[in-house]
Amino acid sequence: MTSIFFADSNPKIRKLKDNKSYPVQPKSGLSLVKRGTSKYFEGRMRFPFNASGKKIGSKTAAGCSHGPLSQTQQRFKDMLSDYDDVKANWTATATNGSAGLITDANRTINVNAKGWELDQTYIKGIIGGMCVDQIVNNYLDPCQLDSGTRRADNDNGVLASGKNYTDMEHKWDEAFGYMYGQDADPTRADLGTNPVKTGTTLYKYLYSVNGQAAHAGISSRIFDAFKLGRAAIVAKNYEVRDEQIKILAVEISKIVGQKAVNYLEGYVATDKAVSPADAIHDLSEGYGFILSLMFTNDGTGSPYFSEAEVNTMLSKLSNFWTVSDVELTQMANDIKGRFNF
Repeated sequence: MTSIFFADSNPKIRKLKDNKSYPVQPKSGLSLVKRGTSKYFEGRMRFPFNASGKKIGSKTAAGCSHGPLSQTQQRFKDMLSDYDDVKANWTATATNGSAGLITDANRTINVNAKGWELDQTYIKGIIGGMCVDQIVNNYLDPCQLDSGTRRADNDNGVLASGKNYTDMEHKWDEAFGYMYGQDADPTRADLGTNPVKTGTTLYKYLYSVNGQAAHAGISSRIFDAFKLGRAAIVAKNYEVRDEQIKILAVEISKIVGQKAVNYLEGYVATDKAVSPADAIHDLSEGYGFILSLMFTNDGTGSPYFSEAEVNTMLSKLSNFWTVSDVELTQMANDIKGRFNF
């Protein structure tokens, strides 16, 4: 086997760790996320604190199997733009139609005029829109793996220019990086059997879902498929490679589906009069995971929920102040039914 290399995907994953949430004071930036990510998302500015030069926007809702999804990309840009109103009302009390604070005994959060905790809607949406999409709809898709002469080059041992790996091997490794890039040591022997709670993106929620009885062993299944698929590329056994791609598509998609259900049910179960901030925090995370559903892959190249279906669900979440527990419960049940949870 030639060298495994996925450093190209790591800077984008690390950016999301750097920019996951509000700073304590809006003057410190509202900042790094707003100053850096929104303009950077559009490709006009690089993060001042990270010289990697990797563009998050160009990797979001842009998997080669479906091409750029401009309407969904605009959703992310709109969330970032909305930080200005949140910043302007940083210490105000939030009400329907006005950004501000929501506080309970457990937490204080800043929300926009629609009641969204924007750092949560954004980062959870990016889990699907960038991490999952780049794995299952881009780097592990034939539009990347087999593009141009990559299969012939892999068959003939033609290495990427100046490297000790083939282009096909490198595309597989990039996908691996979008899953494991936030682990402190992705070379450790127990990476598959012992995921850790770290980072802010997909890997963190692999840990969470792996701990649920209904998905016990999902971490091992994902890691083993990555490992066997990589070995199959070296062995030029594309049938085995493609079998592992299907496993990865289905198992990784389950993470998104399960967390969408968890957060919707968490919101419904919370006493909103006693713990309004906890409830909105859950619903904000749920919104992001629902947005992520369109980037899932059922192993045949189709999402578990289409962009149109996701947009219909999100329309029912357009204003958190007026959502219906009944509709949210039905939404959670629909997701469970589609995934066969």
